[in-house]
Order: sequence, then structure tokens, then C-alpha cells
Amino acid sequence: AYFSAFKGMTEEAYLEEMAARIPLQRIGQAGDTAAMCAFLASDEASFITGEAINVSGGEEMH
Repeated sequence: AYFSAFKGMTEEAYLEEMAARIPLQRIGQAGDTAAMCAFLASDEASFITGEAINVSGGEEMH
């Protein structure tokens, strides 16, 4: 609410503006991070060590 008020926008309009800048065109949800945590805790991720994994919808592509 702070940033939307600072920019003179409704919170809904601010979130839409933010989502438009993300390649997947949506705001991340808690389940997006939870899915990565579940994967990292699984046997499928047993060879992954010391990595920084951005769950950002593509916003932080390098």
C-alpha cells in the first residue's frame, strides 16, 4: 500500500504495473517459492549445492 500511495495509484493498478514488467506477466505467489523449496528438499535435487535460485518469474535474468 505504501508504494501505490507514494505513486498516487490504487494498489490494484500498482500491482498490474509491476506484473507488466515481469516476463511471466504476473506477481509471484507464496506457492511459487514453496514449490522450489519442495524441489530442493527432494531427491531430484540431491546434486544441487550452493546455488542461488531466483524465483522471480524471469524478472532477474542474467
